[in-house]
Amino acid sequence: RGNGGQDQSEDSFNKKKETAIKQLNVILNYLKDFKEISEQLRRERQRSQQPQRQAEELDVIQPKVTFSSHDNNRPGGGDRSSQNSGSQSNTKDLSRSQQPSAVIGN
Repeated sequence: RGNGGQDQSEDSFNKKKETAIKQLNVILNYLKDFKEISEQLRRERQRSQQPQRQAEELDVIQPKVTFSSHDNNRPGGGDRSSQNSGSQSNTKDLSRSQQPSAVIGN
């Protein structure tokens, strides 16, 4: 009688052990898949950021050159005298317009 109860408890223990091992193997497989997916995403992110970094580094090393409408390479634009600098309109001849600020001796 006591021997039959012990066999039943051993069978129950073995079934629980097998169930636990199966569940742990499922969890282990999920963790392996998660690790693989996260590494793959990390590699893809690094690859996608690498061209941006290279472009940023090139911008620092070789800044982009843009040509404005005041470029000297355009036709007829090389002559400095033909360009208006804007300073001629607001300059004065100081010798004519300047009055003595203080009269000394009178």
